[in-house]
Amino acid sequence: MGIFSRFVGVSVAALAAVTLATPVPAGPATASDQPTVAQPGGVSDIILTAQNTLNATNGSPPPHFQQLSAMNLPLALVNEIRAGPVTAYITGLDTSNRLVFVQSNGQFYYPTAQQGNTTPQQVPDANIGIPLGAYGTTQTVNLANYLSSGRIYFGVGKLSFYTVYPSGASGPTLVQPAANNPKDPNALVKWGFIEFTTNSASGIYVNLSNVDFVGLVLGMALQTGSGTTLNARGLKPGSLQPMCDAMKQAGQDGQPWPKLCMVDNSNNALRVLGPQDYLSIPGSTKFSAYWENYVNQVFTKYTTQTLTVVTPTHGNVPCKVVNGAITCQGDNHSYAKPIAIDIYGCNSGPFQVYPDANDVHKEVYPRICAAFNRATLLLQGGETQPSLPATSYYQSEPSNLYSKNVHQLSVDGTGYAFPYDDVNPNGSVDQAGALTDSNPQKLTVYIGGQQ
Repeated sequence: MGIFSRFVGVSVAALAAVTLATPVPAGPATASDQPTVAQPGGVSDIILTAQNTLNATNGSPPPHFQQLSAMNLPLALVNEIRAGPVTAYITGLDTSNRLVFVQSNGQFYYPTAQQGNTTPQQVPDANIGIPLGAYGTTQTVNLANYLSSGRIYFGVGKLSFYTVYPSGASGPTLVQPAANNPKDPNALVKWGFIEFTTNSASGIYVNLSNVDFVGLVLGMALQTGSGTTLNARGLKPGSLQPMCDAMKQAGQDGQPWPKLCMVDNSNNALRVLGPQDYLSIPGSTKFSAYWENYVNQVFTKYTTQTLTVVTPTHGNVPCKVVNGAITCQGDNHSYAKPIAIDIYGCNSGPFQVYPDANDVHKEVYPRICAAFNRATLLLQGGETQPSLPATSYYQSEPSNLYSKNVHQLSVDGTGYAFPYDDVNPNGSVDQAGALTDSNPQKLTVYIGGQQ
């Protein structure tokens, strides 16, 4: 969210129609200070959502031969994991919008699905898995053509991928691991991914995203066409358990932060969910009135004071609370009081994506939502958003304590920890930690983090 659209061509309603499982409850009512326990199921427990599906818009048969090289980008996958064998999976859409996996020899593999099939069919691991070598070794895969909506997955062990092809869809759907489904077939695997897109116009855009969850720690380096090396170091090696511990500590405020940590039956941390992903689990404990007092104070303040939103192309946009909603000059939608899920997800309630949103709205709402997550709207200087340095973020409660701890546990303080974490004051360090270059020479990914 915020950087890549993973959901193209099939509506959420259409996917909901092929969901196999009854919505998975988080389990029996338990104390909010206990983690969520993963209990993997089978194909019938898979739930299709916008977050774990990738949809082709081209269902034609794959080419009989692979297109001649349009690019030549080595992907160096460095195994820094001692715990067990690691398998990589490279997914995306080719230049004709077909689903594709990149195999270890660089060849494209096109997973198939019978049109009208709504039962997930597993893609054979032998066709898509890239086994990495032992700890300290590097496996290089050559990316010889452009991919959009790409991801490189890494799992300690093996991950399962599936395909469906709903009736009326323009192409098959790839069903990927779901971090927030405690009954997903991959629930007991420690895994993570990076997101990327490559094309002839802009080269590569690659991102270490922790918006949805913190799992297997990853870092990366991009060698550019000019000879420099850009780094997104990600979380420190071994950060998963401290992240779980931080959520447990945060739970002392009575909110269900500890339940963001998903564990196995032996209480070993598997991943930590972003709060918006945790709240999407049916039956999850809500953050109830966590933001209520803060939101009320914000709306009181900006009833008499002006909130100035600094936008990239529309300059400084003045906003004030009018008739109970934040109203901004030139914005064709106003902002009612948000609740927790609206703030954490930045895509519902007052922050939903309206079909008729004008350009001003599209630049204003991410900045207001980011200000709520970072709890900067009531700070001195917070009347201008964004303007305060990163040292001012998350310094009061309520705030997005998940995002706060992602940044605290990262090597250099950067990371993409909530939608629109790439909102930054002009001239400041990009908090998102994304890398881009028009002529990339090599992408290195450190599985387990950069030592």
